[in-house]
Amino acid sequence: DQGPDKENSGAVEASVKLTELLDLYQEDRGAKWVTALEEIPSLIIKGLSYLQLKNTKQDSLGQLVDWTMQALNLQVALRQPIALNVRQLKAGTKLVS
Repeated sequence: DQGPDKENSGAVEASVKLTELLDLYQEDRGAKWVTALEEIPSLIIKGLSYLQLKNTKQDSLGQLVDWTMQALNLQVALRQPIALNVRQLKAGTKLVS
């Protein structure tokens, strides 16, 4: 049985993790960024909705859109090592689905 406090704490946790990932890899587009891209889909529903309601100053949605566009960009992917470029493209497709 999950009460409102339990559900809210899950949203807070997801939003904190999402914010950390977005802050940590603002400029980095290497392996750690791809790993962050792979973690984001599980955080979007609770984390992003909470951030949109509570933290209107930070443009998390805009940054996620930017990251998704970069993740789907073949030119960006081709600059990655072989296995990483496939992971990047897969992570990008998961973000848009």
